[in-house]
Amino acid sequence: MIGGLLVKLAFVACSVSVLAYARCHLRESSQALTIGRLGFITTILAVLLSAATLLYLILTHQFQYTYVWSYSSRDLPTPLLISTFYAGQEGSFMLWALYTALIGIFLLRHSARHGYEPQVMSVFGGIELMLLLMLLVKNPFLSVWESFPGEVGAGFLPADGRGLNPLLQNYWMVIHPQVLFSGFAAMGVPYAYAVAAMLKRDYDSWFKAATPWLVFGTFVLGTGIMMGGVWAYETLGWGGYWGWDPVENSSLVPWLVGVAAIHTTLSQRKRGAFVRTNLALGILCFILVVYSTFLTRSGVLGDTSVHSFVDPGMWAYWLLVGMLLLATSFPVFLFIRRWKEFPHRPVRHHYISREFALFLGASTLVIIAVLVTIGTSSSMITDILYGKKSAVDISYYSRTIMPLGFAIGVLAGMGQLLWWTKSDVRSLLGSLIAPVAGAVITAALSLALGVTQPLVLALLASAMFALVTNVQVGWRIARTNPRLAGGAVAHIGVGLLLLGCVVSSEYDRKQTVSLPQGKSVEALGFRLTYEGFHEFEKDRYEFKIRVEREKMDIVLKPVMFFSTYNNGVMRHPDIANLLLRDLYLAPLSLDQQERVQQPAMQKGNGAAGTAKEDVLVVDVSIKPLINLVWAGVIVLLAGFLITIIRRAPEGAQMRTESEPQGEGEVTPTARAAR
Repeated sequence: MIGGLLVKLAFVACSVSVLAYARCHLRESSQALTIGRLGFITTILAVLLSAATLLYLILTHQFQYTYVWSYSSRDLPTPLLISTFYAGQEGSFMLWALYTALIGIFLLRHSARHGYEPQVMSVFGGIELMLLLMLLVKNPFLSVWESFPGEVGAGFLPADGRGLNPLLQNYWMVIHPQVLFSGFAAMGVPYAYAVAAMLKRDYDSWFKAATPWLVFGTFVLGTGIMMGGVWAYETLGWGGYWGWDPVENSSLVPWLVGVAAIHTTLSQRKRGAFVRTNLALGILCFILVVYSTFLTRSGVLGDTSVHSFVDPGMWAYWLLVGMLLLATSFPVFLFIRRWKEFPHRPVRHHYISREFALFLGASTLVIIAVLVTIGTSSSMITDILYGKKSAVDISYYSRTIMPLGFAIGVLAGMGQLLWWTKSDVRSLLGSLIAPVAGAVITAALSLALGVTQPLVLALLASAMFALVTNVQVGWRIARTNPRLAGGAVAHIGVGLLLLGCVVSSEYDRKQTVSLPQGKSVEALGFRLTYEGFHEFEKDRYEFKIRVEREKMDIVLKPVMFFSTYNNGVMRHPDIANLLLRDLYLAPLSLDQQERVQQPAMQKGNGAAGTAKEDVLVVDVSIKPLINLVWAGVIVLLAGFLITIIRRAPEGAQMRTESEPQGEGEVTPTARAAR
């Protein structure tokens, strides 16, 4: 098949490109450089054509191909039909390889402009080469008679495909995986630059070329994570947006490390500090992406995660292990070998300084990433130690992450009030009046409303501290130079996110109720009346529930249907957004029960009878301040976006806001920014 041949062509071309670029690094050669470029361009074209071939097979219902038969069907609408491209292992690797190739188009020029082309493209090409090798093993172009030898004859064409998992038949399926994999691909760029820096022994300028890619990759990956949270909230019916599932965590961890790296690169740009730290974090961002891929696709989480893929087979499993080992071992070897060469600059900052706050913030994020990684990997750890896979309880994350969330809130505020070298204590205390007042008022109001847990009170206070501080600082910066407000905007998002997460998770209420048709039932302050169901799509049913309270009168329509794909009942909730809270209705079952039926009074006494009535069982939940979660994530990502689109002059110092020109001297511009 042409698609398989194109994958092989891409693999050969990429191999040639990597070898040519490596030769160019070892011995400058214009011929090797030309071969490297032509090889990578050929790789890009071959990957694009192979991806287009797979999409064509899906859209034209070529069910003689196992991958097309396994995930698509004739009754899927076009957007969902397109999304089957990446519904399985093979297609998701194709998508990753495709986005890596597309990013490579821009990286070719970018790395050449910064004098890093041979080194960066040899490493980045190596990433593409690993993905293409995986596609040779997990071939999406196999025919059904090749996949099921002896069961079907050559040339057999199934009438229809198996179809897409009903849980994936959602509009988020069209965009969420694409955004997530583009983030995975983008995280390979700072990794390539960090490895290239060690190859070139250039430790002081690589991060200037890598930082825009780091911010972009972190922004895109964060957007994908947010979309996944919204998808879970709207579809799965358990009322949450984050369940600490291992596969969810495996995407979160590289994002946390990416955010930490963004902060530490500020210090290197400003004062030349954190050389080793930035190299390590730049490398770690992508290693964690590969580790995430291993966890998700190797089958090791099959018993502990609802998201993971099935066992991919022995060859694919060991290839994933090889990818992880290679992506880790080579940069670690270079890091150890170059250790003595790294410039060592003594710490000169004061403890009351922005640089120290950045260090503490980045360290806190990395600690959170480590703790989440331990929890995520617990099934493998317990399997190795005890021979039995066991996932940690959700409470593990609450006990370990919540105290660090308090530190994040405080540091997200304090960092904006401090100068780089040393802050004036009197000036600092004056700028703390409004944020501290906001934190104290928040804690007092929470206590008055019945919040008694000290840690929850501390989290709410720290979130408000971060929010007030960054609104104050962000407003002043925006009046002078809005392009410098990205950091403050992102930290406003952190404050909102912390508030929303704490309140919506700690103080949600839930009640399971049975709703006889036509009868009103009180639940959590609302009057619910089940009015019947109707078929809105083939074999899919909406259950009409009228919700009343004072002047409110709305109708919610949760969905239930039987899926032959999963051989079980599928349930989708419906949600009423009431600004300060969500009313969340998740259907559980439709039962029938007998009820006594009184006869009409006639002459004489009639006997009572029985009749069947439908009873809908639902979970009713109240999610307070859930909108703050969505608003916080959007504002946080907006801060990243402001940073990305900002165009500072080449070689200019990156600053999050202006600062004094000399010790104790505050310029009018700096004062306005403050």
